[in-house]
Amino acid sequence: MTASVQFSHPSAPVTIGSTPWELVALTLPARTWRRRVVEGGYQHGRALIGAVLETGKLTVTARLSGTTWTQVDARLNTLTGATSQRTYTATVTIGGVARVFECEPADVYAEDVDRSKVAAYVQDVTLEVPVQVG
Repeated sequence: MTASVQFSHPSAPVTIGSTPWELVALTLPARTWRRRVVEGGYQHGRALIGAVLETGKLTVTARLSGTTWTQVDARLNTLTGATSQRTYTATVTIGGVARVFECEPADVYAEDVDRSKVAAYVQDVTLEVPVQVG
């Protein structure tokens, strides 16, 4: 089964799913609710007044690779630029089935770099992307 994530960008979309943008891990957003309820001293439980979906979090871990460290750093900058837009979309495709999420700017965490990754010109990056679920 194949999976990929494509982030929209005005100049060119960034697709994570194969070398040099390998998809290491993917966690789809949970579907959680923000509920408004009332509770009273003379009723059992509570009464639901209203409910709306919370903003979800799409978590993507990517492995960026290149033939030089400059190339790896340029890919990291491209990915950071694509996911730092005020609004953009992420298209998650798993086994040929695509889901599109409206996104807010992502939190980007570059993982620790050890000797073997430096020698192999590889950098792992985790993105936590706030998304609208629905």
